[in-house]
Amino acid sequence: MGLDDGIGYLAFCQAAERLNGGTLCLALENKTPALTPALQAEHDSHYSDFSQILSGKKIATDLPEEIDLLVLGTAPEPDALDFLHDDILPRLSESAVIVIVNPDVVLADQATRRVLTGSDRPRLNLGPVVTGGAALDVILYGSKQPERVRRLVMQQPGQTSWLAMRQAFNRLGQGLAAARQNEDMSRDLAALRGRVKRSDTELKELEVKLEKAEASEQAQLQRNAEQAARIHDLQQAAEEAERIAQAKASEIDTLRKAFESTEYEYEQRIEDIIVLSTTYQSDLAKEAQKNVATRAQFEKAKKRLAELERNLLSIEKHRDELISSTSWKITSPMRKIIKMIRGY
Repeated sequence: MGLDDGIGYLAFCQAAERLNGGTLCLALENKTPALTPALQAEHDSHYSDFSQILSGKKIATDLPEEIDLLVLGTAPEPDALDFLHDDILPRLSESAVIVIVNPDVVLADQATRRVLTGSDRPRLNLGPVVTGGAALDVILYGSKQPERVRRLVMQQPGQTSWLAMRQAFNRLGQGLAAARQNEDMSRDLAALRGRVKRSDTELKELEVKLEKAEASEQAQLQRNAEQAARIHDLQQAAEEAERIAQAKASEIDTLRKAFESTEYEYEQRIEDIIVLSTTYQSDLAKEAQKNVATRAQFEKAKKRLAELERNLLSIEKHRDELISSTSWKITSPMRKIIKMIRGY
């Protein structure tokens, strides 16, 4: 009756499960809910097949026919005292044991104290197990108790048997603590194995990603090599084009110089022809005015004139061929520039 924080009741359920498979456990609690959600889940998953927790209004029909162990975890409420006196205590068996947690508080009601403890019932008072913990009263309520239980209760602090009992319970507590530690270590080991497994999975995923990255890097290096080869080929082609351009420029310069030389010679010949024609015309005029030339001299002069005309026609033909040539047309801009420079 009265779960307090519920840890003690779950400890009794655990003991019942391990020590006696036929024990049925029942908890009565006024408050609702009786346990926190976490403890309720722990109770339901481990002890629900032989344990039941009733909260709120108590129903006498839900009580077992005989009760061998009664634990009072908290002070009964006023309405629960009657329920304790009328419905629970009459059901206690002849070997019943009552355990009272923090008896100074639970047994504050004198009537309840007299009913539970009596004057002749063997009683064992245990101090707090831990600092700040609650004391316990173990009362042999039934009249027929096993002799070993009576001897246990009759022990007094300081006696050898008392110290042995404390040592035995201490070792039992150490065993329970070791078991809990072992369970915790097992959970930690399972969690660690899970993390290692996840780490292995992540490592494998990283290895796959690394392989993909290396393959991508190799492909990128291959593409870079191909691009470098293409750039090299383009550079070679550009150098070859530049070399050809330089050769063409040199050839054009040579043609330009040859053209300038030919043009100069042509101009000199034109000047010569002009001088010759002028001289001829002058001589012809003089001869006509003086009427001094003989017929033979006239024919000679006429032949000379025809020869000059042929030369002139040849020079003009050469000039026309030169002017109509491709090199002449190509170098036309350069001639204009040269004439501009020379002031023609």
